[in-house]
Amino acid sequence: MENQKKLNSTNKLIAEFMGYSLIDKKNGEPPMYHFDGKFTQNGFPHNVHPSCLFFHSSWDWLMPVIDKIESFTDDLNQCRYNVEIEQCFVCIIDNHNSEDIIELDADKKIDAVYQAVVEFIKFYNKNK
Repeated sequence: MENQKKLNSTNKLIAEFMGYSLIDKKNGEPPMYHFDGKFTQNGFPHNVHPSCLFFHSSWDWLMPVIDKIESFTDDLNQCRYNVEIEQCFVCIIDNHNSEDIIELDADKKIDAVYQAVVEFIKFYNKNK
């Protein structure tokens, strides 16, 4: 149960980073996340229940997050961050100073990428 709570919390963190907004429904209906942004693929849901966020288990959900991270630019319109994925190791680099912001490995590639994304978002939210 504790792992599921943490997973729900980190998926919500990613959803908010991606531009999902939580819509609090009335009449006892559960809240839903609504998304109306550019980092989607065909078939990506625009309304989703918080328990149905699959950033942790689906490349279709996770790769648009990588695309968003790599879309940030600096004042000179140059790529600010680079995400390098090699087998089960992920490194997110700040291109301004060539420093590794995040370095993570895991038993499975998707777990490493997911964890790196979560850590990057925490870093980004703290430093924006």
